[in-house]
Amino acid sequence: MQIAPIATIVTLTCLIAIVLTFARKGGLSGKAAYPFKPRPVMTDNERDFHATLKRALPDQNWEAWPQVSMAAFIAPARDTANDSPASRKAFWASFGKISNARVDWVVAYQGQAQCIVELDDKTHVAAKDSERDAIVRSVGLPTLRFQSRNKPDAATLRATLLAALA
Repeated sequence: MQIAPIATIVTLTCLIAIVLTFARKGGLSGKAAYPFKPRPVMTDNERDFHATLKRALPDQNWEAWPQVSMAAFIAPARDTANDSPASRKAFWASFGKISNARVDWVVAYQGQAQCIVELDDKTHVAAKDSERDAIVRSVGLPTLRFQSRNKPDAATLRATLLAALA
């Protein structure tokens, strides 16, 4: 009996099984093995409001950025003179409040945030919104809230923006 050919066949069979298993899990196909799919940045309702918001901006120096992470325009104050464990804990607790939070729009003038615009629908929770508004207000940015079911036109939106920024 020849053992070498049998061992070779068994080894090749095992290798083929491993490669096929790896390929099915996305390893050789170039696809990630994570269960993700793309989704739009904004809903149809938000895209409609975004177009109105862009028309409401005073001039080309103004921009409306959708779905912005709060950590992109706010940072927790860090007490560099006091690097105690309590200070570090307070920093990370503050960071935790903003790290995964997003605002609907940042309205910016020449690249600097001027105010936040929120389009409130059934997904908004008043208590969370109140805390978020307080955090944003603490860095001098007003939050303008509009009801999704009663969106303003561009002229009303512009007047509201200008009044809030005056």
